[in-house]
This record gives sequence, structure tokens and C-alpha cells, in this order.
Amino acid sequence: MANCKNCKLELKPDWAYCPYCGKSIETKGPIEIITTANYAPAKKVYGRLREDHYAIMEKIKRESPNAYNPWTKEEEQQLTQLYNEGKQINEIATTLQRQQGGIKSRLKKIELIN
Repeated sequence: MANCKNCKLELKPDWAYCPYCGKSIETKGPIEIITTANYAPAKKVYGRLREDHYAIMEKIKRESPNAYNPWTKEEEQQLTQLYNEGKQINEIATTLQRQQGGIKSRLKKIELIN
């Protein structure tokens, strides 16, 4: 049996909502119960995924040191200024040491682009 991610109480497999807290139960395909028979392979895959994640994050931070850091008011003002000067997204990303996706997301948030 699975547990609710919100209140941690045990749930039946056919429930769509937790009857205790009302939280929607999201699943992606059938839930596999980890047993002693399948624990080692699952642990190996999880460990590899975690290592891959850290390696990817390390690479991103090397290339864009400010990636995933909170935006300061000064950075936001600089972003607005650079965008209004007609700078390309890749130029702005290089200047602010962030990823292009982060620049686009912030421009959307401050409503300079759709």
C-alpha cells in the first residue's frame, strides 16, 4: 500500500483522493511495491539518477554560476534594461551568468514577454 504524500496515512490503491486530508493522489502508472527481491536494482537505478542529477547541476553551475539562485532587484533591473536595449536572450544570459531558460522565465514573470 502507498501512503499519502501530504498526511502520510496509508491509502488503498484504487483511491483517487486521500479520504483523510482530501489531497489528490497522483500516480504515473502502476505503483510498484519495493520488496527485498527488487530493492537492490531500484536502489542502483535511483543512485545512478541522483548521481546524474548532481553531475548535470554541477555542469550548469559551472557554465552559469547564477543559475537557480534567487533574483535580486538589481539583477531584475539589469535584465529589464538589457532587454529594453534590444539585447538577445543569449547575450543577456551571458551577462547575468544565467541560463537562457531562466532569462525567458523571468521576462515572462515581469511581463516583458508573453
